[in-house]
Amino acid sequence: MAHVQEVLNHRVGPAQPLVQTVVLPSPFTNGLSPVLRHLNPEVLDRHRDGIASGDKTLCFGLSEPDAGSDVFGMKTRAVRDGDEWVLTGTKQWITNSPYADYAMVFALTDPEAAARHKGGVTGFFVDTRTPGFTVPRVINTMGHLGGDTGVVVLDGVRVRDEYRLGEVGRGLAVAMDGVNAGRMGMAASCLGLARWALDQAVEYAKVRKTFGVPIADHQAIQLMLADSAMDVYAAKAMIQNCAWRLDSGQASTAQVSMVKAFSTEMLGRVMDCSIQIHGGMGLTNELRLEEGYRFARVMRIPDGTGEIQRRTIARQLLAGHADL
Repeated sequence: MAHVQEVLNHRVGPAQPLVQTVVLPSPFTNGLSPVLRHLNPEVLDRHRDGIASGDKTLCFGLSEPDAGSDVFGMKTRAVRDGDEWVLTGTKQWITNSPYADYAMVFALTDPEAAARHKGGVTGFFVDTRTPGFTVPRVINTMGHLGGDTGVVVLDGVRVRDEYRLGEVGRGLAVAMDGVNAGRMGMAASCLGLARWALDQAVEYAKVRKTFGVPIADHQAIQLMLADSAMDVYAAKAMIQNCAWRLDSGQASTAQVSMVKAFSTEMLGRVMDCSIQIHGGMGLTNELRLEEGYRFARVMRIPDGTGEIQRRTIARQLLAGHADL
């Protein structure tokens, strides 16, 4: 126990950083690309400074109670009324919605086209102070203490046409600009947390002793450390390559899905190994590994589950669009 206490004294003192699993306030969620690329430039000019400074925050309203991965199952409608659109419906799992100043909201403008999976969805930039925009409920989710995810109700919310995001009926393409950025950001977060967990395991293995030697001398521990290192390195290489592809304008639908699925699942494996190496101490949350493990489990679901990512990868591969 003396060795364990030494680790605790070294790593959980007041000056030591702890795992951050709270979703901190940010100018946007799921990426700012839909606003930067698709909002009317004059409208963007009026709101840019507040968003850029962080004084104003955004939320991303795509998911609904019956439309998560199946985005064409959405029911929120936007009906044209002169120079305005009237939005009616419910959004769910919307991060930062209780506090956001603006929302990127996606709604059906052509239900028949949407039913054929041929567009029919349009995006809008909505001031959350607009009459009819409410957040009646917050959903607490595992691993995100304080990360307020809300239900958004749109009851006849009026939005001027100049606040539309992109072309009418092309909203899903606009939304994917944000979703892809969100997936890449999530993958990078998983990489950083996995590297942290591996570092904790390496340090602990050098200090903790069993049978008269540090557990780092035991081959079983070495194999877990090696597997974790390979996972971290593979994720890092995938993220860097995919980011380069996106920056260079290459088609990267399959690659983004690969990165998201692999990185989120990789984090779970590395966290699990780190907890195993720490033994009982890994279950106590004294070193924040247990908290990190819960966070890791969550990451496999938002922004598209691992199953949906594999579906996308397979479809791109079969269509000849997955350049490896």
